[in-house]
Amino acid sequence: MAEILNAIASLLWPLVVAALLAALFPVLKRFLSQSDSIDIEVAGAKVSVQRASEELRKLISDLQDRVNELEESMRSDSPGDSGPHLPPAPAAPTNAVLWVDDRLEANVYERARLAEAGRRIVQAGSTTSALQRIGSAGPFSVIISDMGRVEEGGKYNPRAGMDLLREIRRSGMDTPVVFYSSSARLDPVQAELQQAENVAYTTSPSELMRLLSVSSDA
Repeated sequence: MAEILNAIASLLWPLVVAALLAALFPVLKRFLSQSDSIDIEVAGAKVSVQRASEELRKLISDLQDRVNELEESMRSDSPGDSGPHLPPAPAAPTNAVLWVDDRLEANVYERARLAEAGRRIVQAGSTTSALQRIGSAGPFSVIISDMGRVEEGGKYNPRAGMDLLREIRRSGMDTPVVFYSSSARLDPVQAELQQAENVAYTTSPSELMRLLSVSSDA
């Protein structure tokens, strides 16, 4: 326990910094797309903004992996609390991932890590388009979805993720589903999520990578 507490203390400030950097990453990515030739000075050396961004991404990945290791250590000391998990991969595994979110520009960092791990990502902005993608671009190894989103017609549906899950299961598919959203959107349906099969949910980027068995070394 003392080792775990020391590990938490050593990670506290780096995690705060990592959280801030992760929040700023989408902005940095848009900036970098227009700034490939710009040099900045880091520790007395001039490097391109693109290179600096790559080093920043590696730092965040490393911190997230250290958090995962700490979480696994804590779970091993608390057998009764295994945390969210996904079932084993289907018999005919595929590298395709369906990501459903009405903000198609969001989660760029998470999608980048999945792509680096060899996953093929198919995006959908609504429940209807997700079901269409399943029919035309499937099968998928996993479906990642937000919970509340603006659907076709411009109307916000706080249970859009649950509606998608219901339609997927109604069609007979048991594809694992991960709900990746804010706690404000997940908390109202947490009881339903806990009872659902082949379903996991998280608000954490590092936990999402753990659920998908993705590391920075992939």
